[in-house]
Amino acid sequence: MPDNKELVNMLRAVIQEELKPINERLDRIEQGQQETNKRLTSIEAAVNDLKAINRRPHKEAFSQLMPFGMMSNASKTALMFKRKSQFVEHPATLFATLSIYIMQ
Repeated sequence: MPDNKELVNMLRAVIQEELKPINERLDRIEQGQQETNKRLTSIEAAVNDLKAINRRPHKEAFSQLMPFGMMSNASKTALMFKRKSQFVEHPATLFATLSIYIMQ
């Protein structure tokens, strides 16, 4: 019959083996939580940027609209390709979009 030390060691080995899947699952959960926290931080930064844009005075938004309306078609096209993320097909579309955005 095994002595107490041997029994304790065998019991530890069995418990460690049984806990392996749980520990692996906890590691995956912690890694997922870290990734989620990183994404949340980037989303919060984007929301703060949008809030800052939303706080701009309406006069500033419309003053930026006027120079665009007075540009030649070639200048508008060049500006559109420079700012792909702010692409506007037609000045009227820009005005309608700004009007709706400001009224919200």
